[in-house]
Amino acid sequence: MSRLGEEGPVEGSKKSGWIFLVLLVLILGGGLLGMQWLGNRGDKSTAAMAKPPRLETPPTGAYLEGGRPTIDGPARDVFFEALPAFVIALDRWGRDSASDPSQIRTDLQAERGAVMSGAHKAGMPEQATERLEALLEACLTAAIADEDEDEDELDDAADAMQQRTLSLNDALATAGLGFFVDAQVLAGGGSRSVLLFTFEVHRVVLYRSGGHDVRTLRLRRLDNLNWTYSSLGFTSPQRRDAVVLDNKVEEHLLKLLPLLSDEVQLDPFNLPLEDTYTDWHTLTRNRAISVVAAELGKAGPNVVELATLIAQRHAIYDDWNERLESRNMSIKRPKGLDVTWDYRRQMNGLVTHSAMDKLDSIQSALTSKKMRQAFALTQDHFSQSVERHEAQHRLDLAELYKLPMPEELAAYVGELPDGYRGEGGMASRALAEMSAYLSELARDPLTPRTNLTLLARYLLNRDMWGMGESYAALVIFEGLAAELGLDHTPLVVRRQIDRAVVAQLFMAFTDLDPDTLQDASMMLWARYFETDLPVLELVAR
Repeated sequence: MSRLGEEGPVEGSKKSGWIFLVLLVLILGGGLLGMQWLGNRGDKSTAAMAKPPRLETPPTGAYLEGGRPTIDGPARDVFFEALPAFVIALDRWGRDSASDPSQIRTDLQAERGAVMSGAHKAGMPEQATERLEALLEACLTAAIADEDEDEDELDDAADAMQQRTLSLNDALATAGLGFFVDAQVLAGGGSRSVLLFTFEVHRVVLYRSGGHDVRTLRLRRLDNLNWTYSSLGFTSPQRRDAVVLDNKVEEHLLKLLPLLSDEVQLDPFNLPLEDTYTDWHTLTRNRAISVVAAELGKAGPNVVELATLIAQRHAIYDDWNERLESRNMSIKRPKGLDVTWDYRRQMNGLVTHSAMDKLDSIQSALTSKKMRQAFALTQDHFSQSVERHEAQHRLDLAELYKLPMPEELAAYVGELPDGYRGEGGMASRALAEMSAYLSELARDPLTPRTNLTLLARYLLNRDMWGMGESYAALVIFEGLAAELGLDHTPLVVRRQIDRAVVAQLFMAFTDLDPDTLQDASMMLWARYFETDLPVLELVAR
């Protein structure tokens, strides 16, 4: 199918490069189909993942005090243009079956030189430029690693990339430069991709739990590689920081905010059409809309007006897609407030001029100072919960306490005898998400029932069953019901989730005042994990 949208008519890939990916797009979690994330593989069913080494040099500026680090100046071009161009050239080289591994450094000399020349011209500190060069070398090594000769060679190369990425990010924090790099090596189906993703650090948020500091980075994507993250944030044992992806939060809010408007009829659980005719869906949908509207509506003035404009834009795009369906074409909804494609030229003759006039009017309003401020306030309002979710993952990885596998979760995903230590696998993922989601419900003073709505999707939407998050949600719903003394029939019958019971509990939970829900969640976290939920204090943002 041809697709029109933010980059105009395209067939398959974006114009930015040669990298392709099939994604299973899921909120607050997800993965890649048919691909394997490499590095630190070994026997990870029992082995803990490597932890970041002790900092060699301290951070400065916003990385130490919170706030916005420096993102202006010539260094930006290194991360916005030169590094992505290197990755595209590396990927193109790897797809050439005639490529000689011994020639990789020669073949990519121009792209590698452009990165380092840009770094030197930008006046980046010596420590940062040296570590950047070491990272490029690790990428080249990973690209030519021969798994057939040594099955550990590619894993070792991926580990080296991770370590050198961490080292570079530490140097950038020491220099107070607001840039961040994430590295991945993916392999599957006989192909391999060596990837560097670049970001600007929009804000540094500092939390503290006891004597342990947690640094959370709010990032905005800089590169234009044709890969996307499927979650709102991430962390891992090998990373030093908790990360929130502002671009993904924006996309998520563009789906949530129209619930505040009567312009369109949306399903907050994103269920297939046949499931929307059930009695339980009507009740839960209406309740979900009301709680999301109530909590997001408190973000600041003009939020309802903002939501109405976004809903009106959704309606135009939906109408255009219906008109284009017979031509085997479609358009994507914008991922932000701005529309960057020339719809007047590209949709000429396909839709009416009056419809384009209406979109002009909506866009003029959406991109006004008033609406941008409303969107920024709403994003910050919602993102605070995501920050705490990712910060909890970092606390769980810091080995400040043991995170045991509750027997209620083990009944669904299996045992994890040593508790959570950052290893891979379904049991570990379910345990980590159960801790983070439950702590989020316990700590969030702004959007607790919105978070409960998002958690309920893992139980009400059958497409999400079998994910680690769905098992976490199942045990959280069962545990909260017990904690609150709510009677119910079993949530799982003949290995199927009884969604009518989920709906019943969702209605009961959202009937409660937020303080009662928070208290129950805090007590449940303590009961499941055999210790009090750590206090998480905001230090600076």
